[in-house]
Amino acid sequence: MGKRDDEVLRSIGMASDDVDAIADACERGDCSMWDGSRVSYGSPLKEEMTTISVRLPKSRVAAIERVAGKGGLSRSEFVRRAVDQKLLMS
Repeated sequence: MGKRDDEVLRSIGMASDDVDAIADACERGDCSMWDGSRVSYGSPLKEEMTTISVRLPKSRVAAIERVAGKGGLSRSEFVRRAVDQKLLMS
């Protein structure tokens, strides 16, 4: 993890060791230590998803699809990550 990652983790009261411990446990199938109330990338483990509609210019949608595709992300995942990033920084 980089310096910015460490800053973001500190802002939510975590350190890289905490992330490693959670990841290790989840990889073993034990996600009980994951606090689902924290903002995280990807689909939440315990929280139900809901759909929202957002109106964007066609050019912006095309740009999202292009950048998301380069990163191997769906359009929805790209938008979720953009929203999460803004929430983590606020």
